[in-house]
Amino acid sequence: DECETLLNGQKSTDSTDSTDRGAIWLASIEQNNLIEAASRPAFAKTTVGGDPLGVVGAMFQRTPLALALMPGSPIRRLDELTDSAIGVHVDTIDILRAALPEESTSNNKLVEIARQDDDGLGSILKLYRGEVDAAQVYTTTELSTLRDMCHGQDPVTISLCASDRNSGSKVDLGYAQVMFGLESHLTTNSDVVDRFTRALYEGWTMALHDPMRAGSCIANMECGDGVTDLAFFGALGRDPVVHAAVTARCAPFVNSNNKIDHARWESVSQGMHLLGYATPASTEISTDKSTDIPTDQSGVTILAPDTDTDTDTDTDTD
Repeated sequence: DECETLLNGQKSTDSTDSTDRGAIWLASIEQNNLIEAASRPAFAKTTVGGDPLGVVGAMFQRTPLALALMPGSPIRRLDELTDSAIGVHVDTIDILRAALPEESTSNNKLVEIARQDDDGLGSILKLYRGEVDAAQVYTTTELSTLRDMCHGQDPVTISLCASDRNSGSKVDLGYAQVMFGLESHLTTNSDVVDRFTRALYEGWTMALHDPMRAGSCIANMECGDGVTDLAFFGALGRDPVVHAAVTARCAPFVNSNNKIDHARWESVSQGMHLLGYATPASTEISTDKSTDIPTDQSGVTILAPDTDTDTDTDTDTD
């Protein structure tokens, strides 16, 4: 997964014979998945005695993970689902059970779908074929494909995250596209990391201002040696219009700067523990201006500034 890939990559570039020695590895992941991964006993052993993970920002305020239903469905909240077959990826079943109201959990059937089914489109294909009544989707990506299948009609979507108060979800899954690395590398190279995150948020501002231009840039990206278009772009392909639509769909989720609400992060992390995702600990919050914060047993440190600070990280792109 992302955590193991980052660890192995950083170890490789730190080796004496690496041509990329000194490079800083960053990865992105949803908060709930990061907390879960960092709490695994096997993962903890790889960082013992040394390097906790550090979070430098989050591109999305909340996850675009949702349930989709076919156009015309009258259902708008999770607690309105009843006697339904819900297609869900194996690694998301526990999250869906936690999000659903208790009566909805007992009244609906969860249908496991492997991520690799039909090139990753298994859930929306089963929904389109009528094999399930609702299906797990990311509203930023798969929804565009499902809309095309439905001849331009918009599917109904219900967020799985309680931060969308209209969803009826019982659980806040926290931030998404959380950027993290090994804390020692991030703090040692804080100036480089800061300039990178500033450029990243500037890029998001430009992309949301002109999604079509962003879509064209994405569609023309080089895959790299030995990497196929399918592996790089997935089912989205190289159509710039598709990537422009995906960019536009990201707008409701994008974090306007690199700040993270530390209290919310802590609350989500504790919620993950109650669901059995994480060890019983709080997340260590650390900024260059404040260090008197509780420590964490799960190995995640928040290096991004808090939302209640007056640190201005926005960049003027005019």
